[in-house]
Amino acid sequence: MTKYFRYVLPLLMVFATCGFAAEKTFDPVTRAKTVAPVVDEMTRLVAHVDLSQLQVDSSVSALERIVPPAALDGERVRGQLAAIQAMFQKAGITDLYVVVSLDDMPNGYFFIVSPLPKGRESMPQKTPQLADWLGKDRSHAMVLERLGDLAFFGTPRTLERLRKLKPVDQVELAQAFAAAGDTDLQIALLVSDDDRRVVEELFPTLPKLLGGGPSTIVTHGLRWAALGLDFPPEPKLRMVIESKDHQAAEALNAKIAEVLPLVVSGKIFGGKTEERTLAADALRLAALVKPSVKENRIEYTLGANSKDADSLCKLLAVPLTGSLDIIWRRQTADKLKQLGLAMHNYHDSKKSFPAQANYDKEGRPLLSWRVHVLPYIDQLSLYRQFHLDEPWDSPHNRKLIEKMPEAYAMPNSSARHQYRTCFVRPVGENTVCPGKKAIKIKEITDGTSNTIMIVEVDEKNAVVWTKPDDIVVDPKQPAKGLGGHFKGGFWTTFCDGSARFISISAKIDPQQLRAVFSRNGGEPVNHNKW
Repeated sequence: MTKYFRYVLPLLMVFATCGFAAEKTFDPVTRAKTVAPVVDEMTRLVAHVDLSQLQVDSSVSALERIVPPAALDGERVRGQLAAIQAMFQKAGITDLYVVVSLDDMPNGYFFIVSPLPKGRESMPQKTPQLADWLGKDRSHAMVLERLGDLAFFGTPRTLERLRKLKPVDQVELAQAFAAAGDTDLQIALLVSDDDRRVVEELFPTLPKLLGGGPSTIVTHGLRWAALGLDFPPEPKLRMVIESKDHQAAEALNAKIAEVLPLVVSGKIFGGKTEERTLAADALRLAALVKPSVKENRIEYTLGANSKDADSLCKLLAVPLTGSLDIIWRRQTADKLKQLGLAMHNYHDSKKSFPAQANYDKEGRPLLSWRVHVLPYIDQLSLYRQFHLDEPWDSPHNRKLIEKMPEAYAMPNSSARHQYRTCFVRPVGENTVCPGKKAIKIKEITDGTSNTIMIVEVDEKNAVVWTKPDDIVVDPKQPAKGLGGHFKGGFWTTFCDGSARFISISAKIDPQQLRAVFSRNGGEPVNHNKW
């Protein structure tokens, strides 16, 4: 899940931030023909973007009204988008088609093609900046190569597949582009006959939570879908769903109207208060986007006026914040589990957990334990680049700070942009990290499930990830400096490798916190307190 979001989120940001000026001409058939050589029966999404028309300031301003500050560093995004726009334009690339195919999952997720100008014999200039962007910090590095009359951006595996591809005529793609209209951004969602057949065979009846009924309501109701978006200063949304016929369109529209009350009631989500709140916001948003059935199509529109725009921004902001909080919690837990496993693999190899750092002959700390566990989080090549006999801020090692692995990046922390991590170890005489001494599992006499190994700290206590710096536990205020990213507590990795959220309040006995930081104090630990 973490890798998926790391790869797809930049694509979603491109979608969300494309405030484009209207094109001089709009020819959906030509657009479909341009991208046709890379489209087949496994293609599920095609989007069209024109980078030359990107209005960075107005687009990021619109995002800032919707996305919570923890998820969006506006100034940083402005700078990055402007740099990406300039980089592609310098390379002679402006008109982009983003394509998602089932054949490329789970290793590719998407690829991009751009038409070469007529009469051009060679590829656009591949600038050093573009080459760096294609290969930097990606689990699946992208390449820029020529593919017929297109410039291709994607993984080598996808490029090899497309060179052998036999394109399939996609009449629906041209229809979807036309339905999306002459908008700033067009997205076409394609569904195959095989998809519909699989759904009907595996799920002949819709779940009771969706009101029941035959699954043909969906399979006949959704042939393809198109989304057209205009962004400020005149925001507008248009979505079209094409059905098998008018009867199928009416049935799907009725099903959508039936399901929405189930959503707002909380029955689908289990009835939790926060989920009902999100559902209510979604329902109010749906009320703004009024559907109408015309022949065999369902059309949804949100008019271009300031009142609707304000309502849309307000309604999007609340559920987005809640959804991101759920995602961030899951990502944080996954990262802490990964670090817990890495520490145990280190222990298996070295017969102890790492000390806080390695030290020179005079006893001065050099590099953090986070550097020394790099081989155990699939970062062996990065580990080999460090000069282990030099301090973290030596001229050589300082250059590696900007290569902070994703495992150390707190997902909703601005500190990650300065290559600082909120994942540190509690330091103290009786903790698992007493400093220079490397602790063995047998020395954790309180039990690995009762002793904290790694903690989440707030922004103030975040540290440069290579620096041999952590947090010293204050016996009088053991919760001082912890958490700050999630309401009500902080995340931890215990010595058994498990990731747990410690809920704290003014009523929590500090003795209980001191107990879980101690490895050998013999204090009773009541996990029900958390």
